[in-house]
Amino acid sequence: MPAWIVRSYDCQKQFVDDKTGKQTKNYGTIVCKSLWWPGQFSFYNNERMQSIYCGNGLKHEQESYYPVSPPTMMDEKPEKECWGEPNPTEEWKKLRAEWEANKDKNEAPAE
Repeated sequence: MPAWIVRSYDCQKQFVDDKTGKQTKNYGTIVCKSLWWPGQFSFYNNERMQSIYCGNGLKHEQESYYPVSPPTMMDEKPEKECWGEPNPTEEWKKLRAEWEANKDKNEAPAE
């Protein structure tokens, strides 16, 4: 595949120098379009060159690119149940009793 398509666009107005009778400036434009990078254009006009790129940064390929979706995430493990203290101290038993008493009021025991 060729890399560029070149087109010439000529302006109908011809500016001629009165003394010499020669054309002074050509206001025609040459446009080069890239076939490898869609959206890349280069322009040449009146001894100036300009390039512009309006694309997504992907090179043209014969086959379309379709990304593969990531694998399914695993579910979180269920939380372990909370059990009571296996060897409770007297202080812990007292705090537990306060908490049970305040449970209906949605208050945490004071520590």
